Amino acid sequence: MSDNIEYQPIHCALYDGFELACMRKEVHKLTWSDQGQTYTLKLRCLNLQCEQGAEYLIAESQEQTAYKIRLDHITSTLLSVKDNISAKHAIKYHQYFPRKIDGKRFIILSFRR
Repeated sequence: MSDNIEYQPIHCALYDGFELACMRKEVHKLTWSDQGQTYTLKLRCLNLQCEQGAEYLIAESQEQTAYKIRLDHITSTLLSVKDNISAKHAIKYHQYFPRKIDGKRFIILSFRR
């Protein structure tokens, strides 16, 4: 699952969220686009992989179908699927605020437990 569009690195805080989801093997409802089509599935995050200058999420569905999704193609936020992980350990993405301060672009993330 890839195309010829140059990879656009994602913000470090978002990458950290995917990394944490993989460490915990969390299930998330993810939406991404690939070759003009949009997909939305509940997937278990397994690993992150770098290949040819792009970063990918390796995940699997409940039916154990494997997916390799470019991180810059994911359009959804990391919202945990409550039925599949402990709420005690779930960090849920709460708000996303793009801001400019002194002409520099910052992304302010707010998390809640």
